[in-house]
Amino acid sequence: MKKSKHFLAGENDLEGELPEEFGKLSQLVDLDFDANFKIRGHIPFSLSLLTKLETFDLDNNILVGEIPESFYDCSALERLDLDHNMLTGTLSSRFSEMSNLNLLFLDNNMLSGSIPSQWGNTLGGLKFLTLDSNMLFDLYGPVHGKCSETVARNGNNTCAPCTRREGRLKYAAYLPMTSRQPSKRLGPTAS
Repeated sequence: MKKSKHFLAGENDLEGELPEEFGKLSQLVDLDFDANFKIRGHIPFSLSLLTKLETFDLDNNILVGEIPESFYDCSALERLDLDHNMLTGTLSSRFSEMSNLNLLFLDNNMLSGSIPSQWGNTLGGLKFLTLDSNMLFDLYGPVHGKCSETVARNGNNTCAPCTRREGRLKYAAYLPMTSRQPSKRLGPTAS
Protein backbone atom coordinates (compact mmCIF):
# COMPACT_ATOMS: atom_id res chain seq x y z
CA MET A 1 0.00 0.00 0.00
CA LYS A 2 2.95 2.38 0.57
CA LYS A 3 3.56 2.51 -3.19
CA SER A 4 -0.07 3.31 -4.06
CA LYS A 5 -0.43 6.33 -6.31
CA HIS A 6 -4.21 6.61 -6.42
CA PHE A 7 -6.65 6.23 -3.55
CA LEU A 8 -10.08 6.73 -5.08
CA ALA A 9 -12.92 6.14 -2.65
CA GLY A 10 -15.49 8.73 -3.69
CA GLU A 11 -19.22 8.06 -3.54
CA ASN A 12 -18.86 4.91 -1.43
CA ASP A 13 -20.95 5.86 1.61
CA LEU A 14 -17.82 5.73 3.80
CA GLU A 15 -17.89 7.31 7.22
CA GLY A 16 -15.46 8.25 9.96
CA GLU A 17 -12.32 10.37 10.15
CA LEU A 18 -9.35 10.35 7.80
CA PRO A 19 -6.51 8.56 9.58
CA GLU A 20 -3.12 10.24 10.05
CA GLU A 21 -1.61 7.14 8.39
CA PHE A 22 -2.45 8.56 4.95
CA GLY A 23 0.64 10.71 5.42
CA LYS A 24 2.73 7.52 5.11
CA LEU A 25 1.58 6.91 1.52
CA SER A 26 4.52 8.86 0.12
CA GLN A 27 3.84 7.99 -3.53
CA LEU A 28 0.20 9.11 -3.46
CA VAL A 29 -0.80 11.36 -6.36
CA ASP A 30 -4.62 11.28 -6.06
CA LEU A 31 -6.62 11.17 -2.84
CA ASP A 32 -10.37 11.16 -3.46
CA PHE A 33 -13.10 10.76 -0.86
CA ASP A 34 -15.64 13.04 -2.53
CA ALA A 35 -19.37 12.73 -1.97
CA ASN A 36 -19.28 10.20 0.84
CA PHE A 37 -21.26 12.69 2.95
CA LYS A 38 -20.05 11.08 6.20
CA ILE A 39 -16.27 11.66 6.29
CA ARG A 40 -15.90 13.95 9.29
CA GLY A 41 -13.31 15.61 11.46
CA HIS A 42 -10.27 17.70 10.67
CA ILE A 43 -7.92 17.45 7.71
CA PRO A 44 -5.00 15.38 9.06
CA PHE A 45 -1.73 17.29 9.55
CA SER A 46 0.15 14.28 8.14
CA LEU A 47 -1.14 15.03 4.63
CA SER A 48 1.56 17.68 4.32
CA LEU A 49 4.01 14.78 3.96
CA LEU A 50 2.42 13.86 0.60
CA THR A 51 4.80 15.86 -1.55
CA LYS A 52 3.63 14.18 -4.79
CA LEU A 53 -0.09 14.74 -4.17
CA GLU A 54 -1.70 16.42 -7.19
CA THR A 55 -5.41 15.92 -6.47
CA PHE A 56 -7.08 16.19 -3.07
CA ASP A 57 -10.84 15.76 -3.33
CA LEU A 58 -12.96 15.70 -0.18
CA ASP A 59 -16.01 17.65 -1.26
CA ASN A 60 -19.46 16.84 0.13
CA ASN A 61 -18.41 15.54 3.52
CA ILE A 62 -18.42 16.89 7.09
CA LEU A 63 -14.89 18.25 7.48
CA VAL A 64 -14.53 20.86 10.22
CA GLY A 65 -11.93 23.29 11.47
CA GLU A 66 -9.31 25.18 9.54
CA ILE A 67 -7.16 23.96 6.69
CA PRO A 68 -3.93 23.11 8.57
CA GLU A 69 -0.96 25.38 7.85
CA SER A 70 1.17 22.31 7.13
CA PHE A 71 -1.16 21.39 4.26
CA TYR A 72 0.22 24.25 2.17
CA ASP A 73 3.51 22.34 1.92
CA CYS A 74 1.85 20.07 -0.69
CA SER A 75 3.55 21.99 -3.48
CA ALA A 76 2.63 19.53 -6.27
CA LEU A 77 -1.11 20.02 -5.64
CA GLU A 78 -3.02 20.95 -8.81
CA ARG A 79 -6.60 20.41 -7.68
CA LEU A 80 -7.96 21.08 -4.21
CA ASP A 81 -11.64 20.27 -3.81
CA LEU A 82 -13.01 20.94 -0.32
CA ASP A 83 -16.41 22.41 -1.13
CA HIS A 84 -19.60 21.47 0.73
CA ASN A 85 -18.01 20.86 4.11
CA MET A 86 -18.00 22.85 7.35
CA LEU A 87 -14.50 24.32 7.19
CA THR A 88 -13.88 27.51 9.15
CA GLY A 89 -11.15 30.11 9.42
CA THR A 90 -9.78 32.56 6.91
CA LEU A 91 -8.21 32.08 3.50
CA SER A 92 -4.51 31.69 4.15
CA SER A 93 -1.90 33.68 2.28
CA ARG A 94 0.01 30.37 2.14
CA PHE A 95 -2.20 29.27 -0.77
CA SER A 96 0.11 31.51 -2.79
CA GLU A 97 2.93 28.99 -2.11
CA MET A 98 1.02 26.33 -4.05
CA SER A 99 2.31 27.35 -7.48
CA ASN A 100 0.89 24.31 -9.32
CA LEU A 101 -2.66 24.86 -8.07
CA ASN A 102 -5.05 25.44 -10.96
CA LEU A 103 -8.44 24.27 -9.59
CA LEU A 104 -9.56 25.45 -6.15
CA PHE A 105 -13.05 24.63 -4.85
CA LEU A 106 -13.83 26.06 -1.41
CA ASP A 107 -17.49 27.00 -1.80
CA ASN A 108 -20.23 26.08 0.66
CA ASN A 109 -18.15 26.14 3.83
CA MET A 110 -17.98 28.64 6.70
CA LEU A 111 -14.81 30.45 5.67
CA SER A 112 -14.54 34.11 6.63
CA GLY A 113 -12.46 37.17 5.84
CA SER A 114 -11.21 38.22 2.42
CA ILE A 115 -8.82 36.98 -0.25
CA PRO A 116 -5.23 37.71 0.80
CA SER A 117 -3.43 40.19 -1.47
CA GLN A 118 -0.68 37.61 -2.16
CA TRP A 119 -3.12 35.50 -4.17
CA GLY A 120 -3.22 38.02 -7.01
CA ASN A 121 0.52 37.91 -7.59
CA THR A 122 1.34 34.24 -7.17
CA LEU A 123 -1.70 32.18 -8.12
CA GLY A 124 -1.30 32.97 -11.81
CA GLY A 125 -1.90 29.35 -12.79
CA LEU A 126 -5.29 29.26 -11.07
CA LYS A 127 -7.90 28.48 -13.73
CA PHE A 128 -10.97 27.93 -11.61
CA LEU A 129 -11.89 29.25 -8.18
CA THR A 130 -15.15 28.77 -6.26
CA LEU A 131 -15.75 30.63 -3.02
CA ASP A 132 -19.52 31.14 -3.00
CA SER A 133 -21.69 30.42 0.03
CA ASN A 134 -19.13 31.26 2.70
CA MET A 135 -18.87 34.29 5.00
CA LEU A 136 -16.34 36.11 2.84
CA PHE A 137 -16.14 39.75 1.78
CA ASP A 138 -14.07 41.90 -0.58
CA LEU A 139 -13.40 38.96 -2.86
CA TYR A 140 -12.43 40.38 -6.19
CA GLY A 141 -9.42 42.64 -5.81
CA PRO A 142 -6.49 40.18 -5.75
CA VAL A 143 -7.82 37.66 -8.27
CA HIS A 144 -9.96 39.89 -10.49
CA GLY A 145 -9.31 38.85 -14.07
CA LYS A 146 -6.73 36.24 -13.06
CA CYS A 147 -8.95 33.12 -13.24
CA SER A 148 -10.86 31.72 -16.19
CA GLU A 149 -13.86 31.27 -13.93
CA THR A 150 -14.50 32.74 -10.51
CA VAL A 151 -17.63 31.82 -8.63
CA ALA A 152 -17.77 33.86 -5.49
CA ARG A 153 -20.69 36.24 -5.20
CA ASN A 154 -23.61 34.14 -4.05
CA GLY A 155 -23.85 33.81 -0.30
CA ASN A 156 -20.96 36.19 0.44
CA ASN A 157 -20.74 39.87 1.31
CA THR A 158 -19.19 41.26 -1.82
CA CYS A 159 -17.94 44.80 -2.32
CA ALA A 160 -17.17 44.72 -6.04
CA PRO A 161 -18.85 43.58 -9.24
CA CYS A 162 -18.78 39.88 -9.99
CA THR A 163 -16.07 38.69 -12.39
CA ARG A 164 -18.72 36.82 -14.35
CA ARG A 165 -22.47 37.06 -14.78
CA GLU A 166 -24.67 36.50 -11.76
CA GLY A 167 -25.47 32.87 -11.23
CA ARG A 168 -24.20 29.73 -9.62
CA LEU A 169 -22.25 27.13 -11.46
CA LYS A 170 -23.99 23.83 -10.91
CA TYR A 171 -21.86 20.77 -10.17
CA ALA A 172 -18.60 22.71 -9.95
CA ALA A 173 -17.19 19.93 -7.78
CA TYR A 174 -17.61 17.47 -10.64
CA LEU A 175 -15.77 19.43 -13.29
CA PRO A 176 -14.77 16.92 -15.99
CA MET A 177 -11.00 16.51 -16.16
CA THR A 178 -8.72 15.57 -19.01
CA SER A 179 -4.97 15.77 -18.51
CA ARG A 180 -5.58 17.76 -15.32
CA GLN A 181 -7.32 20.51 -17.31
CA PRO A 182 -11.03 21.27 -17.67
CA SER A 183 -12.33 19.36 -20.68
CA LYS A 184 -14.65 22.21 -21.60
CA ARG A 185 -15.38 25.68 -20.41
CA LEU A 186 -18.47 25.64 -18.25
CA GLY A 187 -20.78 28.63 -18.51
CA PRO A 188 -22.89 30.06 -15.73
CA THR A 189 -26.28 28.51 -15.18
CA ALA A 190 -28.96 30.06 -13.06
CA SER A 191 -29.89 28.22 -9.91
